[in-house]
Amino acid sequence: MAVSEKNDLSVHFDGNGDVGDCFVNCLDILIDMVRLEPFDFIRIIYRSFYIQAAWNSERMLGLGYCFCLVPFIKKAFAKGEDRAKFLKRNLQFFNTHPYMATWILGAIIKLEVESIHGAMFDAKQIDHFKKRMSESLAAIGDQLFWGKLKPIAAMLGLGLTLYNKALGLCAFLFLYNLPHFYMRVKGLLTGYKLGFDLAKCASLSKYKGVFVNLDKFAALFTGVMISIFGFSDFITNFPEGAAFLTGLLLMLVLLKLNVSVPVALMVLILGSTVVGGLIY
Repeated sequence: MAVSEKNDLSVHFDGNGDVGDCFVNCLDILIDMVRLEPFDFIRIIYRSFYIQAAWNSERMLGLGYCFCLVPFIKKAFAKGEDRAKFLKRNLQFFNTHPYMATWILGAIIKLEVESIHGAMFDAKQIDHFKKRMSESLAAIGDQLFWGKLKPIAAMLGLGLTLYNKALGLCAFLFLYNLPHFYMRVKGLLTGYKLGFDLAKCASLSKYKGVFVNLDKFAALFTGVMISIFGFSDFITNFPEGAAFLTGLLLMLVLLKLNVSVPVALMVLILGSTVVGGLIY
């Protein structure tokens, strides 16, 4: 099979192979017309950090989602009216965990390219897939980052801050931000590779083992930190030790009541300050 020009969709058969093979080969060539370069992926990932910048109660992340797709839109559509039509269709309600949004972006880019060039599905199927995946990835992201990683990173950073403020701050930022940077990059590339098959690997059940291991690590780390404090000068100094333990107890009670982590940490700081001031 040969194609005369890249923008010419006339296909010539040489007599070898069947119509199905020719269709598959033709589709591969057409997809290459809007193949994204590495720099385009970098631009999409960079834009994903601003996906919440235009958050609103009507469409949630809808505007940020379209903002992330601009590099793809410029490659896929030459005419302004086609770009406007695409944006109008996608500028709708969209909500998922912001760190996991790139998984959907990658998959949608692949599906949109295949849809443009004659794949056997339409825009409604793509929109249904986007909604389904946004719910699954939101559940994964909420548990992984808000429920597991943030408390662990905060606990580690707080513990190290008692000995070295700069070390504690750096440890918290590193432990919390490195995983979500990784998930953004991995999500975009994996989604772009799998398309509809993303649903097979991005489900909550696939991450149960990760959640269990993080819970075990959190329990182990809590025990280690309590042991360290128990033999440190900080905890043997009664006012500081009592203030810290009181604040820590209040924080753990609030976390058990499903209060957000930032609020619980503020209670730890304020509780420690108040109790320390009363003792002194």
